[in-house]
Amino acid sequence: KAPENRATAVGAYDPERSKTYELGAKFELMDGDLSLRTAIYRTIKEWERNTDVASASSNPILSKERHTDGIEFEVAGRINENWDVFGGLALMDPEVDAVTPGKDDMYIGQKPPNSTDYTFNLWTTYKLPLGWKIGAGLEGKGDRAVYSYANESPTNVFNPNTAPSYIRYDAMIAYVQKNYAIQLNVKNLLDTTYYESVYINGGFAVPGTGRTAQVTLDYKFF
Repeated sequence: KAPENRATAVGAYDPERSKTYELGAKFELMDGDLSLRTAIYRTIKEWERNTDVASASSNPILSKERHTDGIEFEVAGRINENWDVFGGLALMDPEVDAVTPGKDDMYIGQKPPNSTDYTFNLWTTYKLPLGWKIGAGLEGKGDRAVYSYANESPTNVFNPNTAPSYIRYDAMIAYVQKNYAIQLNVKNLLDTTYYESVYINGGFAVPGTGRTAQVTLDYKFF
């Protein structure tokens, strides 16, 4: 059973709670060669905790209440016996509904820190002769506002830092045989500079993964 409240460095608050309402559907078309999925949802979070590296425990309560309304789309299809395609798109509308007592009301109605309006991904693979397989794809995310609910603006103007939107490209090549498979994955093929998130307090960012190569070997003993 959750306690009635929890003491923190900034006071005693109720425990963090969240609830999600979701309605979705899935469709199998073209004798299973095309699969579609969609869902709409609302997620509500109360007394949001977030331990930020820059602020440690000095400002762990980010909002009294926030919600996100969203819709998701996913597709998986087989263009022919060798060519597969997968994709997804998520559209979101996150919003602060109430702030912690003592914080500035100008944050109500704004996008919560490090939240985005959309994400997307697309991936395709193609089987070549003699057991070879290639693939390529991309993923992206919209920009994210970053601030601290800290009454920092003497002019009461909402002017947050921003982690910009980005698109990252990945690729792979594999050699697949009956008993084993060797695969090379290259993430961030173009070595794009992007940022996963920004610290709530302070001018620091978490950079995305640079160009990275990974080789895996799978072997079947039976």
